[in-house]
Amino acid sequence: MRGAVFRVLAGLLAVAFGSLLAFGDTSKLSLKELFGIGAIGAGFGLYALLGSDLGERLIWVAFGGRDPRGGGHAPADKRPGPEAAPDRGRPGESE
Repeated sequence: MRGAVFRVLAGLLAVAFGSLLAFGDTSKLSLKELFGIGAIGAGFGLYALLGSDLGERLIWVAFGGRDPRGGGHAPADKRPGPEAAPDRGRPGESE
């Protein structure tokens, strides 16, 4: 039941973002902002239609997050060794 409610809400958000692009005043938006709004709307639409993780990942990347399944991360066996400096917290904090 909860999944169906989330999919309906995602569909409403997809329609809202789509109508903003179609009928809203986008004359002062940059091309990057227009593509961002489109990507967020497409992500909500994909989630509403498919209920898949693909829509969630597209929304996350559109908001500036890193795709956890994409590149840019070190493999699990490439953890820092004992020669790496330990994390001692913020400067000025006492233990």
